[in-house]
Amino acid sequence: MNGPEKDNALLKMLETESTANIDMKKIVLDVLNPNIVKTSAVAQTALNEVVNKLPDSEAYTMLVDKFAMTNQKDRLYKLMVTNTGPGEGMFPTRSLLKLGGKPMIEKALLADETTRLNTLKGLRYVGSKDAVALINKVSFDNKQTDKVRKAAFRYLGNTGEGENLVFGYLKGKKIPEKFISSAVESVAGSWKKAIREEARKYLGVAKASDGKALPSIVELTKIKADKTKGESVFKVNCANCHQINGKGVDFGPNLSQIGAKLTKESIFSSIIHPDLGISFGYEGWIFTLKDGSMVSGIIASKTETDIIVKMAGGTSQNIKTSNIKSKEQLDTSIMPAGLQEQMTTQELVDMADYLKSLK
Repeated sequence: MNGPEKDNALLKMLETESTANIDMKKIVLDVLNPNIVKTSAVAQTALNEVVNKLPDSEAYTMLVDKFAMTNQKDRLYKLMVTNTGPGEGMFPTRSLLKLGGKPMIEKALLADETTRLNTLKGLRYVGSKDAVALINKVSFDNKQTDKVRKAAFRYLGNTGEGENLVFGYLKGKKIPEKFISSAVESVAGSWKKAIREEARKYLGVAKASDGKALPSIVELTKIKADKTKGESVFKVNCANCHQINGKGVDFGPNLSQIGAKLTKESIFSSIIHPDLGISFGYEGWIFTLKDGSMVSGIIASKTETDIIVKMAGGTSQNIKTSNIKSKEQLDTSIMPAGLQEQMTTQELVDMADYLKSLK
């Protein structure tokens, strides 16, 4: 069965299928020609039934995209500005742009600070020219707060469309000094090694414990290392926040297999420039409670009523959401910058070699 005969059979299924059977109607709509839906009242009714009952999910945005449902702009906008939609708002933001919702996004980028930050996060991985242009505009907008601009620069190079733009700005010295580290962070995950390495050159000069400038990361990788000594260096400087094979403090990311995940260059970079690669799930937060006290750390788990915050040293605290006055996500890594200043160049090299051996 092909062509019109197939489409008529599918429309018949939509017409006779129980209103409650949303799953079956979605299956039919997934294979139905979008052009048929445009001209069929039966298909339009079924489509709206399905979309209105679907949860905020990628399946929802896929249907919206497939049938260009402009009547869903308001829902997409809400998901974008709250980051509650799939992909932390990325899918709704992408769909909103496709449906001509750019003016709505531009308006969101002029709203309150939380809305602006959430909108930028939604735009972060979209990767289209419009998305990159919107982030770019905020990055260089002097009327925006430094916090918003820092986030914009941190997201600007997260896609192929944006990384060349960031690299050009760095080479042309067009990025204000206070935002350079954020711009470099935005291309730290680039699959192009040349861009990653070149971008790092625009960061401030890192120093060792003797106050002398460290060699470049490329030069550090060429220094002869002793991983046995590196293990001792790790225990002194890092075991109070990281675990390896069950030993150490469970606060930051577990490093038992770090050598299989990162190159030696990336290991050096994560130590010297921790803000360039904050691991997912290890973002730092500051909670201000209604009694005026503050709690800072990593969100270990959360429900509608409780948030468990893991704090430095490995301790945890349960916070009732009803007791939270405000919360703020840190834009820097929980790992302090300047850790390498507690080591000699050789100790840093030895520790990196030890970490690279963990696979």
